Amino acid sequence: MKAPLALAALLVVSACGRPAPSPPALPLDWQLAAVNGAPVSVPAAVGLGRDRFSFRGPCNAYSGTLARGTGPALRMERLETGRTACPQLAAERQLLDLLSRVARQDVPSGAPALELVTDTGTRLQFRRMSPGV
Repeated sequence: MKAPLALAALLVVSACGRPAPSPPALPLDWQLAAVNGAPVSVPAAVGLGRDRFSFRGPCNAYSGTLARGTGPALRMERLETGRTACPQLAAERQLLDLLSRVARQDVPSGAPALELVTDTGTRLQFRRMSPGV
């Protein structure tokens, strides 16, 4: 019983001693709404620029390089991040794993939506955020 309690205390202390993550490098225009059509319960958003991206998960802010290929081909590389612990860190790590495997972007016609599709076909579905959110 003491070991898990000690680990929990260590995580809280180490999280408190770290500076807050720096703000994202780009505006976060897209709110994660679903993965393969299943609603997502953790807050996450992404911003895409010409050659950079920003991502904000429930715990940390991330940024990196976008490698754009022909047509919708897209890869997210050279991830830079903070290291803040929070109760939703496991979910954030799953999202980061999916982002690291993004192979293309799709913009469904007639909808304010963006889909990032991994190399295995997993679809991360985003909706456009309102200005000022």
